[in-house]
Amino acid sequence: MIWICLWFGLFDPSQQAVQLEVTARSVMVTGLPATTLATLAAQDGATSAVRVYFDRNDLVNLADQPALMGQWRVVGERLQFQARFPFRGGYDHLLVIQPEADEVPQTFLFSLPAPEKPPAAQLTGIFPNADTVPANLLRWYLFFDRPMAHGYAYRMVRVETPSGDVVAAPFVVVAEELWDPSHRRLTLFLDPGRIKRGVGPRQSHGLPLQPGRELELVIDGRWPDAHGSALGQDVRHRFRVTAEDDRSPEPKAWRLSVPKVGERTPLQVTFDEVLDREQAKRFLALADGTDTAVAGTWLVADDGLTASFEPAQPWRAGDYQLQIYSRLEDLAGNNLRQTFNRPMTGDQVGAGAHRTITRSFQIR
Repeated sequence: MIWICLWFGLFDPSQQAVQLEVTARSVMVTGLPATTLATLAAQDGATSAVRVYFDRNDLVNLADQPALMGQWRVVGERLQFQARFPFRGGYDHLLVIQPEADEVPQTFLFSLPAPEKPPAAQLTGIFPNADTVPANLLRWYLFFDRPMAHGYAYRMVRVETPSGDVVAAPFVVVAEELWDPSHRRLTLFLDPGRIKRGVGPRQSHGLPLQPGRELELVIDGRWPDAHGSALGQDVRHRFRVTAEDDRSPEPKAWRLSVPKVGERTPLQVTFDEVLDREQAKRFLALADGTDTAVAGTWLVADDGLTASFEPAQPWRAGDYQLQIYSRLEDLAGNNLRQTFNRPMTGDQVGAGAHRTITRSFQIR
């Protein structure tokens, strides 16, 4: 697409109007005086006589501004500037033509239409989103339908009382922010130092979430997405804080609903407590009696209490193993090997390596 700009008043009125044809990466200038074109043609694009700057700049300060990368040349009676990278829609660009260093530069301001913004992002989910959470809750996940802007997370998420008082510093601030590669899932860690028993922050400030309290997780509607559009309105999730959870998940207590031979009915797994839903997607696997991975898809319920495995092929008769990596955690960060609040003294520090735990079953 070509945008055409007409420029008057920079030259003698007897000269024809200067016209700029602008595309995403080039500017074609027509109507320049023949003497100007001749001087430029002699330089054959080898000098900085033609340059483009991003955004509007005062001519006095141009020497301090980096010019956009690109090449220029005279084509017949026209001057062309070809940018190395696309111009930015919705912003001014300044074309400067200065055939000789001692000449007053001729300047032309141009812009491309701003790209049409997609609809504003929306918050599509919170996990955990139950009515109750343990006082030693370790993390929340926030899910959005579009990429979000970086650098706003800890200003746009807060914990409040029903009366509007803000809970002080509940989250550990990570400068990089803990986004997934798509920038649509954010992980927020409650301050581990205030959760871990026997360490300074907990002793001086206490748990971020106090047992027995009614609180709200608030996602600020001013939070911009990657295109600068705000979410639009605050989202509030009210919950009650229960006692701390100091028990590891126990796979032996999980219930398995085993399908029949020849079906593609999913294997259903019901956990003994709510598990970290995002971890469960990575830390569950299924193998047959020869320890060969069974092809299929794991789906974890929104509430983190159940998971299902849908096989790519109908079930065959035989022995199977549900494989669970012991790093899998519950809401309080207790994994299958040890609790988050395990003692930090003696030979218990870092004791033991993570391993795979199995549950065997048969399909007949």
